[in-house]
Amino acid sequence: MKAKCVLIVMMTFSLAVFSQKFDVKKDIILKDKVPYAKITGKVGMVKPADLLVSSMNDDSLFTIKAWNYPTDNPMFQNLAGFQVKFIASGKEMIKSCEHNLTSKDFVVDFIMSDRDFNSGKRENEFTKDLIVNNAIDPAVESEFIEKFNDEPAVQLAKEHEAKEIKILKELFPAKKDANQPLVLKGSERTPTTNGTTETFRIFQGDQLATLDKEVVTNSMGTTYTYRFYRILDEPFTVGDKKIDKVVIATAVLNSFPKMFVNVNGKKQEIHVTNPASAEKELAEILIQNKKL
Repeated sequence: MKAKCVLIVMMTFSLAVFSQKFDVKKDIILKDKVPYAKITGKVGMVKPADLLVSSMNDDSLFTIKAWNYPTDNPMFQNLAGFQVKFIASGKEMIKSCEHNLTSKDFVVDFIMSDRDFNSGKRENEFTKDLIVNNAIDPAVESEFIEKFNDEPAVQLAKEHEAKEIKILKELFPAKKDANQPLVLKGSERTPTTNGTTETFRIFQGDQLATLDKEVVTNSMGTTYTYRFYRILDEPFTVGDKKIDKVVIATAVLNSFPKMFVNVNGKKQEIHVTNPASAEKELAEILIQNKKL
C-alpha cells in the first residue's frame, strides 16, 4: 500500500511539473485553463508575428516578433523564427522555428512550452513559471533565455559567411587556360523524391569548380537549382565544425529566376536561354563577372 501511495504521489508530481498547456481565448493566454497573461498584436498567413504579451494588469512584459536571419544566402534560408524581447530587463533572444506559425495559439504554445508544430509534443518543455504575480521572474527569465536562445547559431552563420567570403576573394577569379574551351563533365542523373540531381565538374584547362544541379517538380511547377562550389584542399572551421567547400553561387530558376553570389552577399535577377539546361550559360556569366 505504501509503495502504491509513493507511486501515486510521484505520478502527480510528474504531471504537475511537466504538463503545462497554453491556449489563447479572446487575447487571453490560458495556462492549464487559468488566465495567465494577455496577448495583443497581429499574426497570420501573410502577417509576420508582431505581438505583445502583457500581464493581467496590462503591464507590458515581452514582445514576440517574426525574425529572419538577414541574408539572401540560400544556405541559411531556414534560419528563422521569433525574436523575444523582455521589456523590463531589455534582454533579447532568438528562438528559431522551421514553420510559419499563423495563430496566437501556435506562437504562444511554441514560445512558452516549445510545442512541436507537427507532432504536438513538448519534449523540450520549459516547466517553470516565467510570469509570477503579473511580472517576469528575473531568475526564471535567465533560465528561459539560456535554454532557448539560438543566438549562438546566428553568430555561427555570420562567422561562416565572413570566412567563406574571405576564401572566395582569395580563390577567384581563378587562373584559366585561354587556349582551352570551357568544359562541363557531368555524371548520371540520380532520382530523388520530387525530381533528380546531377553533378558536373567545370574545366577550362584545370578544374575551376563543381556544380550540383537539382530539379524539383511539384504542383507549383518545376524549379532548377544550380549550386556552384569549390572543394578546398584545406578545410576551414566554424565553431567546432570543419567545412571542406565554399559555395560560389546558387541560381534558382523558376517563375522568378535569381542567383545569389556568395562573395557579393546578395541575389540578383538573372535571365537564361533555357532553365532546364543552363549549366554552361551560368558558368559563363560567373566567369564574365570574375566570380569563377
